Amino acid sequence: MFYRRNTAQKIIIFLLLCPVLLLGCSEKASERINFDSGWAWAAPYFQNIEFIPISTNTLHNLAKLVPERKGYVWLQNFFTVPAELQDKDLGLYIGNIEIACSIQINGIEIGNCGRFPPNEFSQGTGASYFHIPQSCLHMTGRNELIIKVWCNGGGNIRGLPFIGLYDDVYITARQFSYTHSTMNLVFSDAIILIGFFYLFLFIRRTSEKEYLYYSLMCFVSSVYLFPFCISELPWLIGVGTLLSFRKLTMGIAAFIDVYLATSFIRVFLKFDDSIYVKAVRLALLVAALINTVALQDLRTFSLLLPVIFGFAFFQLSFGIWSVIQALIEKRKEVILLLIGFAPVIICVFIDLFVHVVFTMSTMPFFTIYGWQASITAFLLILAERYTQARRQAEFLSEKLEIEVNQRTKELAEANKKLEVEHNQTVRDIDLATHVQRSFYPQEVSVKNGWEIAVYFKPLSGVSGDLYDFYIFDEKLSGLGLFDVSGHGIAAGLVTMLAKNIIFNTYRDNLKSHMNDVMVKINDNIIRAKGSIENYLTGAMIRMNDIAGQEGMLELVNAGNPPPLLHRTGTDSAIALVPERSKLQCGMIGIAGLDVHFQTVEFGMNENDSLLFYTDGITEAQNLSGQDYGLNRLKYSFSHAESGSAEKKLASVLRDFMIFVDDAPLKDDVTIIVLKRSAKSEKIYKNLPKQTSAASNENAKDIEEAEEVEELEELEEAEELEELNE
Repeated sequence: MFYRRNTAQKIIIFLLLCPVLLLGCSEKASERINFDSGWAWAAPYFQNIEFIPISTNTLHNLAKLVPERKGYVWLQNFFTVPAELQDKDLGLYIGNIEIACSIQINGIEIGNCGRFPPNEFSQGTGASYFHIPQSCLHMTGRNELIIKVWCNGGGNIRGLPFIGLYDDVYITARQFSYTHSTMNLVFSDAIILIGFFYLFLFIRRTSEKEYLYYSLMCFVSSVYLFPFCISELPWLIGVGTLLSFRKLTMGIAAFIDVYLATSFIRVFLKFDDSIYVKAVRLALLVAALINTVALQDLRTFSLLLPVIFGFAFFQLSFGIWSVIQALIEKRKEVILLLIGFAPVIICVFIDLFVHVVFTMSTMPFFTIYGWQASITAFLLILAERYTQARRQAEFLSEKLEIEVNQRTKELAEANKKLEVEHNQTVRDIDLATHVQRSFYPQEVSVKNGWEIAVYFKPLSGVSGDLYDFYIFDEKLSGLGLFDVSGHGIAAGLVTMLAKNIIFNTYRDNLKSHMNDVMVKINDNIIRAKGSIENYLTGAMIRMNDIAGQEGMLELVNAGNPPPLLHRTGTDSAIALVPERSKLQCGMIGIAGLDVHFQTVEFGMNENDSLLFYTDGITEAQNLSGQDYGLNRLKYSFSHAESGSAEKKLASVLRDFMIFVDDAPLKDDVTIIVLKRSAKSEKIYKNLPKQTSAASNENAKDIEEAEEVEELEELEEAEELEELNE
């Protein structure tokens, strides 16, 4: 890396010293005929016309000699050939001519440069030199030198003409052309390649907009340099008119370059242009371009182009203000920006002194080279930033690889630990499931004429559903079915907490109204669970068997789905719901909630059945996303197989399993069938899962049941009124 950096520095130093080395490589002429005085001019030129003497400085601005700065100027001077130059191969060095000229010695034309009207075109910024034939010289006596110059808006001779040995003339001309033209051509070619390189970088990384503006600056700057290197590109002379060529290069390209430079400054300093700023800047650019295109001739172009550059100054003021803001905000990017623009800023002040204060016309315009130096400086700055970004990316990539390996190792260890914890969690859940199920009734005998069948299916081992049977002296006194909000272990723990509270409260209030019993259960659970957020819904039934009224029941519902009553010999099931006009709030265990629980009293005859269930069955969905629903449950229960409670439950489950098929359950499912019987039976907790297929006839019956839903609701309301009576 150190070697590459030193090599780059050596190349840059060599390029900067090339002009000096070339300028010093020529030998000093032993003898020259210098035309540093004796000039005269005339317009137009005729034989024996009187020429008007002018100073040598007038050569630098010949256009002012003719009206409206347009026309021909004939320059005259005289010389004698010294003895040391006689019979030698001589040449004439003129310097740079604007726009075109022809040379005569003793009335014989020895050459010309540029093109005269009607297809006028400039020779460029290089120096002109001519070979002098011996035949046109008077070795003794005075020789006349006539230079015909075409002026249009501008016209001058930059450089002091002289006659000397042809080799001396050639070397001097090449030195002048190198500094004023060749260097510009080399740089113009170089920045085109640089522009393509950074355009490619921008395409690869579109977020780096400074790459885009820098590449466009390179392309446009190359076009702007064409007038300063046209001497090395003779094929460009005559392409279009001189006016259109200067409009494109010295006008349009210059204004676009200023716009791109300002955009580059703001992007480099990380300033975002608002819509207003973008509009103003674009308007300034468009105004400058329109005014440039509207210029009609070279004279107007030369006079008004500096005025039009006022738009460019206002354009550049946005960049200058960005630099000032960045300096105030102490942004580190502004130092690099100032370093990059330092060469062109310095050269602008140099040109003010060289060409304005001291009027040294033979010196080149250093601002051109300053801009080239700034372009080169930003090449190095952007390259260094790109290198730093690559180093940072490589560092981050290497660090990321190490980090990934470390994270992979940590993840492997964490996964191993999680696996151990998962296994422990599974064992804990299994234990919690076993403990919870041991709290639920398993197999109990009753002697007061009731049959009970239960299906209990937790969603995830530990259930949030809670059921219990209240048996005293081998007689079934009542049963309860509750649903705790949530799932998993938290809900399961609340069920075990609530089970004892509900049982004890029921036992201690056998003589109380069921509404009061549920209110006390609510208060006791609120005190017991504290800040635990889970709440309960549920329903309880109590058998009010007294002499002469066997089979009478009292139901209280606290937000649980309504139990279904099926009377033997009928083909419909009744949902036991309280009167809709009465206030009901059915959540248990929420502190500060004013609760009201409604009761329903009804009787059950022999072989009548009652279905208790949680919403896990009615809200279960099949593979098509359809809910099992209350109506389907009613139909299934009312058309279930006759016989024991166990058979009726098995029939309901069969229909339920066929409906859901392979669709996963979303909640715990608990179903209890209570049947009024003349003899005692045992309670069975978990019935085997039924998987037999449903008949087509049963499916047809279900569809018919759904179509008569409204009629059934009316019948249920009438039957409830009869029950209450």
